[in-house]
Amino acid sequence: MIQVKAQLGAKQTNTFRFWSRGDEVMEGTTYDNAAEFTAALSVDAGASGIMQFLGRRAIIREIAQSFETVYGVKLSLESRIRISASTERQ
Repeated sequence: MIQVKAQLGAKQTNTFRFWSRGDEVMEGTTYDNAAEFTAALSVDAGASGIMQFLGRRAIIREIAQSFETVYGVKLSLESRIRISASTERQ
């Protein structure tokens, strides 16, 4: 599993900084998605066990594009790691 750390405080700097190559998929959901899913489960008599849910999967470039569309601000993307030749082959 690849863990990606991203700093999405772009409103101040117009930059998304991330600690990965930038093509890794990040998973997330909104509070609204989580609330809607929780409410549906609470009234589903057949629901039991551990439930997992996901709002969306996206790479950092897709997240930046959504930000640009919503806020009308062109962003810079900045990877905070150096990729060595041995890492690129993996």
